[in-house]
Parts: sequence; C-alpha cells; structure tokens
Amino acid sequence: MNKLGVSQDEIELIENSLYEYKKNLLSEKITFNETEFNLEYLIKLHKFLFDDLYYNVNISSRFNAEDINYINNKIKELVFLIRYEIDKELLENYIEDIKNIQIFDNGNKRTIDLFIEHICKQFNYDLKLGKYYRS
Repeated sequence: MNKLGVSQDEIELIENSLYEYKKNLLSEKITFNETEFNLEYLIKLHKFLFDDLYYNVNISSRFNAEDINYINNKIKELVFLIRYEIDKELLENYIEDIKNIQIFDNGNKRTIDLFIEHICKQFNYDLKLGKYYRS
C-alpha cells in the first residue's frame, strides 16, 4: 500500500518521476556521510528514494541477525570486487546475487542499482566497460 492512496498506475508514474528527481539530487548535492558501503547505507538510500511514497517495514524486523550479516558480507565482497578485481564476469555474478535479495518491498531493484552505481563511482570503476577510469 502506498502513502498517497492512489492506484497502481498512478503510483508508478509518480514513483518514476520522484526516483529520477531524487537520483539527480544524489548525484549533485546529497550524501549520506557514510564511510562504508553496507546494509545501513542501502537502507538510508532506499528511505531517501521511496519513503515519501511507501510504508516500509523496519529491516531489523524483517531479517534476523544471520540474514543481516549475510547481506553485509555480500556487500563487502561486492565492494572488494569493484575495488580490486579484474574479472568482470565474477563481478556481474555478484551483482546478480545481490539484486536477487528482496530487501525492500518497493523499489528494491532501483535502490540496489543506484547503490552499486555509488560504489562504482567511489572507486572510479565503469561497470559498463569493466574498467577503471581516472577522475
């Protein structure tokens, strides 16, 4: 259920516009002042992107400690691969693994995609080309 009480078609239009607007804000002006990429960062990103539209369940009530550790470990491994690895195929497999974790009810894929973009940007890695660039 969405906070606006509008139909699915209407919420999708609003969601797409709001997502693009907030994504642009993130690229230009807003940071979360996080020092580490982890589940907490991912949750803050999702909250920023979609909290205006959806009631979101507290992640700590959705996952147990083991699940949270699993997600954080997957994120650490992903960061390592982006930062150091040259095997683009292995990196792509990790990205797919993380995308298949249903962390959020709404906006899961877009949040994870943007999260991965933030990691790549941090380490000057072009995911599409599979190589590092100088900034």
